[in-house]
Amino acid sequence: MTPGSFPDPAEELPSPPNNLLVYAITWFGLAVTLLVMFSIFVRRTIKAPL
Repeated sequence: MTPGSFPDPAEELPSPPNNLLVYAITWFGLAVTLLVMFSIFVRRTIKAPL
C-alpha cells in the first residue's frame, strides 16, 4: 500500500468462514430426521386399535 492511498477492503478485512455446506447438511439432516419421526408416529397411530 502506497502512502496516501486508501486500503482495499477486499485485501485488508478478514473474510468470514464459508460454512454453507455444513449448515445445509445440518438443516437437511434435521429435516430428514423429523420426516422419519413423523412417519413412524403416523404408522403407529394408524396401526393402533380404536
